[in-house]
Amino acid sequence: YDYCERSFHEGLAMVKMYHDVGFVDKTGEEVVPLEYYEAKSYCEGLAVVYAETGAGYIDKNGREITPLTYVIAESFSESLASVMSLEECKFGFINNKGETIIPFKFDDAGSFKNGKALVKLNDEKFWIDKEGNKIKM
Repeated sequence: YDYCERSFHEGLAMVKMYHDVGFVDKTGEEVVPLEYYEAKSYCEGLAVVYAETGAGYIDKNGREITPLTYVIAESFSESLASVMSLEECKFGFINNKGETIIPFKFDDAGSFKNGKALVKLNDEKFWIDKEGNKIKM
């Protein structure tokens, strides 16, 4: 491999050969084939991967959990991930089954931490809870 992550995340490490990315286990066995052009480490059992069609999520067996059609996909945090939809060009949040939990309406969205995430809508930044409700500070 041209590159191998120095640490394993949830038992797998990202590897790269030429322009292709995949994952290996601690024995060095290729678990996820080298078929993506970029990826993020596993978090909460899923990894973000990028292909020609877009970004999405795979499980530890390499099975696609969501279609690889998002413009931007962030790692899962507190069972939710912020993603940008190609159709709306807006951010929303999905669960680990790929179901939309908070609708695609934000101009930007961060990850959840301690039950809240920072989002931007128009020119306003504010915190939301896991149901998408604005949190009063």
